[in-house]
Amino acid sequence: MSRAVRDSDEVAELKQLYDRLALAVERAAATMHIRGHDSEAFAVEDTKCVALWDRIRSMIKK
Repeated sequence: MSRAVRDSDEVAELKQLYDRLALAVERAAATMHIRGHDSEAFAVEDTKCVALWDRIRSMIKK
C-alpha cells in the first residue's frame, strides 16, 4: 500500500474519530447536566470520550 493511500485512510479515520468525539462530548455533557458529574452514567460517557481522544492522539503522534 502506498504512503498516499495510508495517509488518506488515516485522514478519513481521524475525521471520523473527531466526529464521534464531538457526539460523545455532547452526550457526556448532557448526562452530566441531567445526572450529575459524580454519577455512574457520566463516568461511562466520560470514559468513552477519553478512549476516543486517546486514539486520536496516538494517530497524531505518528
